Amino acid sequence: MKSQVLTEVILKRRQIPKLLSDLSYINQEKAVKYLRIFANKELPVTPLYEKLIEEIDKG
Repeated sequence: MKSQVLTEVILKRRQIPKLLSDLSYINQEKAVKYLRIFANKELPVTPLYEKLIEEIDKG
């Protein structure tokens, strides 16, 4: 179970740069905001991943 959770977090972590790139085409200001959050490790991976997905879905 613990290994499955770690695997999911690692997969989300690997997708964050691509999500930031996708968001930058939609809203550059938000992309920079989330890039800073990501770089400064201000949010755990899963909540950041979910926020990025939400922002991209809003378009």
